[in-house]
Amino acid sequence: MIWTAPVGSKVTLSVAPPLTSDRGSRVSVGGLSYQQSQAEIAKLFGRFGFERNSSPFVVLEVDDPRWRDLLDAIADLSRKGIGCLKAAWVDEPEPSSSDPHAWFELSTGPADFHSPARAPAALCYGERFGQKVISEEFRRVVDENGLTGLSFLPLEDAYPDDPRVWCEVYAEKPIGRGLDHPLIDPTKLIAAHSAERSDPAHRCGEPMARFEYMRENVRMQNPFIAALFGTAISSFRVHGQQRFVREHLPATDFAYLGWTRRPAPNDKFPWRWIESISCNARTRKLLIEAGILKAHRFKTLCVVPASDATSEILDRTVSLPVPPPAYTQAEASAERARRAVKIASRKPYTTLRFSSTKDAAAYLERRLSDGSATWTPARESSYFAEIQSSELFARTPDAWKRLAPLLPEDVYGDYLCPHGKLDFGMMVPEWNQYSAFSPGESPSEEEPSDIDINFGGSGNGDWFSFRSDDPLMPADARVVFWDHERSAIADEWPNIAAFAAHIVAACDFLSEPSQ
Repeated sequence: MIWTAPVGSKVTLSVAPPLTSDRGSRVSVGGLSYQQSQAEIAKLFGRFGFERNSSPFVVLEVDDPRWRDLLDAIADLSRKGIGCLKAAWVDEPEPSSSDPHAWFELSTGPADFHSPARAPAALCYGERFGQKVISEEFRRVVDENGLTGLSFLPLEDAYPDDPRVWCEVYAEKPIGRGLDHPLIDPTKLIAAHSAERSDPAHRCGEPMARFEYMRENVRMQNPFIAALFGTAISSFRVHGQQRFVREHLPATDFAYLGWTRRPAPNDKFPWRWIESISCNARTRKLLIEAGILKAHRFKTLCVVPASDATSEILDRTVSLPVPPPAYTQAEASAERARRAVKIASRKPYTTLRFSSTKDAAAYLERRLSDGSATWTPARESSYFAEIQSSELFARTPDAWKRLAPLLPEDVYGDYLCPHGKLDFGMMVPEWNQYSAFSPGESPSEEEPSDIDINFGGSGNGDWFSFRSDDPLMPADARVVFWDHERSAIADEWPNIAAFAAHIVAACDFLSEPSQ
């Protein structure tokens, strides 16, 4: 078969020194040091107008006129033992979002949903502990427009006085098995799945064509791609788009998308791994217009009629039942009953609020003096003396200097704590070493910056920080809890008094026996 790369496809090349070992140091086959080889490769890429920096990758359009000379130059480096082509792949363009038949995958956003009581005002769809959750605003759009295909479960850690009502959400029907990339030889793919002991019922379309799964008679129409394919690089691949067949889409507005090839361990019964929720074009339009999700939170999925399918229609040929949704009807009923018992037996809590730093300090001092405190103040710890004497502690907000000695040095509570999970430990303040911005750019309030002062951390490597140029400084500052894996905000408090209230409420909740 002859394969033509779709218009707009891009090719990525990875070029690196072919390294050998010489008494523990890394040297190229050509005798140059690793750094020298990297410099030669960077020089070559610079000659063609590519910025290499520290990345081994360069990206060019599939019809870029420089590709032939570039491949010749890379081959010359390889002959000299300085560099070689390590990997190459093609990225097909995303399908058009204007297609009325298209479906869309919903993104839960950059950070996990943290707490029903403390969810950001702009958040209407998120994820936590494997659960997809939606706000009351999202559910209202679903109900008012008669949108179909979603089911809901209450959150067992929600409280009646939470600012907004949240619930777990899952789709009831699968979007379909879809299509393999046309370059894939299904017999090779199935053999690989069999070796991995994958469940045949979990078979779904594979959008990425790896070199080892490609058909034997493949011929590349584009000479650039043909040259790369001819090198037989084992890591050569084509990243296609997920494709689904129009005639086999569910008759609902939402559907679940993606499941593992092997059944997930049943250690969190009845939860099972479903990657995401998808919706049709009409539903996407309604959600955007209602302000529930912005356009960039939808990934376009390719939908084709059966007559245009260029590979086996798996919805027809795989006779085994499709993996069930996150919950079957029986499982959802049992889970709803379990949560109702949990909610009814949950111990209450009193929301704590301070009007000012002075108010917070007076409250903490009173409870410490009358013996009602459910925590040991940090000032009684020898480690706090090290914190207090550090250079950066002197640059923290005045409110933190005043309240930190009265607060617990650390506290840990699970997600059923008031206002959500809290994992906090004081640390000697330090400058955050990470910045998501280039020199000269202004830091965003939604991403970490090297002008942040980290004053606390969690057991998982997340951190709590103040921003040194906060408008409230030097008297006060917003407190941000950063998710280290996504470099995104996991929680935040408008000032230090609010953060103190959160910590004390958690300590009080954890000290009470379960009902």
